[in-house]
Amino acid sequence: MRILIAGTGAVGGFFGAGLARAGHDVVFLARGANLTALRAAGLTVESVDGDFHLSRITAVEDVGGLEPFGLVLFTVKSYDTAAVASQIAPVVRDDAVVLSLQNGVENESLLAAALDLPPLMGAMTEIGAELVAPGVVRHVAEARSSSAR
Repeated sequence: MRILIAGTGAVGGFFGAGLARAGHDVVFLARGANLTALRAAGLTVESVDGDFHLSRITAVEDVGGLEPFGLVLFTVKSYDTAAVASQIAPVVRDDAVVLSLQNGVENESLLAAALDLPPLMGAMTEIGAELVAPGVVRHVAEARSSSAR
């Protein structure tokens, strides 16, 4: 399954790195200095569970022209929800699983409307992670996740 990480900051970087490390076909949507670092040096995770580095990842600023994705982890900041949802809509399959891991109370409905994919899964994760430098995620506490519809 092709996986899109829509928003490669601390949360998207951490979960996306784990999926890529497990052998999944993951594409990381990023921008700015983070995108530049991901393309040049890959993604590093400094973790309480053990550090690792992915030297070969696919990082893009635009998903135009890419093959559709069957799983999307949507991890952008709330204020970017509508814009990024519109950007990724052409590459989200009709049968895709879209999981929002965002803070905020209206993100899932905005995302579902923009992607025309109701129902949409929303989830909460408690993870001690931060983007400490472009392309570097520091994970300092165990992750716990739960999902709701």
